[in-house]
Amino acid sequence: MQKKYGKYAEALESWKQTKKVYKRNLDSYEFEKARQEIKSCLWAKKAIRDTSDHLLFQLPEPVNTPDTELAPVLHDGHLYFTTMKADSVDDNDRVNPEQTDIKKEEEIEYTIQIYQADKEDTVFSNVEPFKTVHEKGFNSANGSFSPDGKRFYFSRCRDYSCKIYVGKVDGDKITEIDSLGEIINERGKVSTMPHSTMINGKEVLFFCSNMPHNYGGLDIWYSYVENGNQYSLPKSLGSTINSLDNEI
Repeated sequence: MQKKYGKYAEALESWKQTKKVYKRNLDSYEFEKARQEIKSCLWAKKAIRDTSDHLLFQLPEPVNTPDTELAPVLHDGHLYFTTMKADSVDDNDRVNPEQTDIKKEEEIEYTIQIYQADKEDTVFSNVEPFKTVHEKGFNSANGSFSPDGKRFYFSRCRDYSCKIYVGKVDGDKITEIDSLGEIINERGKVSTMPHSTMINGKEVLFFCSNMPHNYGGLDIWYSYVENGNQYSLPKSLGSTINSLDNEI
């Protein structure tokens, strides 16, 4: 909590004490975590002097709501983002009492889904579900367009099992949706949070996964993409980025 609130000097001392407590067990999670956090606090104490003067502003309604919004991406005059809502809501995003008269409360589906909104300058309007990627019973999230705008990557999850999917962009719809192969979606493992970009003239797909040889939890991996459908063996971003905990 000290580190979270910017009290880096106090956090540094706390983690030093933690490291001393577990110094007899150098291979333990607690010792490695303390050592990692000490490095983090030392870096933060220096980095805070390089604070940017940029100001952050919260997007207004109707994008932000009392629900959770995350993973925004702008593309072709639209904002795509992920949010959690009930499947039966009124105009104010409250569970619709008329609908709940028809549906039993336990039948109302709360899911994380991708939404879209029109954008003109700083005004957002026409917020609605991105229905072409929704599949009942699944959470769909973390949308990302390929650099050429021809493909749309996203993740689908159910019962703590997540895979990365891709579909063809056809106007304002996504068609031919299919999961990526086991090179990316390793069997029995979680793959999520796709992000497609160009680096040094090559298309790269970044994603999070707990596939083997990770540093702990969900690590960030990357794969080179050729011809829009060929993926190289993923490589980890290594210990400089990945930690003992989840990177998402």
